[in-house]
Amino acid sequence: MPTSEEIQARKVKKRVNNVNIEKSEVLKKVGSVVNGADKIIKDVTKNLYDIAKNVGKTTVKAFLSSFDKFTPKKTTIGKSRWVSLPIIIVTIITAFTLTILLSTNTENLFYYNLPSLTLLIISFTINAISFISTFSLFTLVFNVIGTFPGIGSNKTGSAMYLSCLSLLFLLTAIILIIIDSIIKVRKK
Repeated sequence: MPTSEEIQARKVKKRVNNVNIEKSEVLKKVGSVVNGADKIIKDVTKNLYDIAKNVGKTTVKAFLSSFDKFTPKKTTIGKSRWVSLPIIIVTIITAFTLTILLSTNTENLFYYNLPSLTLLIISFTINAISFISTFSLFTLVFNVIGTFPGIGSNKTGSAMYLSCLSLLFLLTAIILIIIDSIIKVRKK
């Protein structure tokens, strides 16, 4: 280090560092550091991938085993009657209406058309409400279950077809009774 007198007298000469390192040596050292870092990154990435893969397998196994241990928070005993009760009521009303229509003769058929029509409209309404609520419930359940791969085929089953056809038959019966009543009124 120069002293203060040398600095003030301007006797300080610039010193030259004679470090003679060739560029190729520097590039070799930098290259080895980069290669080492690249190897470390590849190892870390592979290890992270293996860890994620094992965690994924463990999670799926735990999730699937939870279905084996599943118990609902509330019991479902007696709940299914709310789905089947409207169908049973519609069946009874429709059978009663059919009995009324079959037990009449041509003279008093006109007088039984109005009560029969009323009962069929009530049946149709109850059946329509049952169809909409059951279809909504099935759609919700199958959409939730359908998100899990390999579970179910996402079909609502034959109950929906039966309910839909029941609606169509009741609507057809209502239309036929209305047509019959109109024809009888015009004849009088």
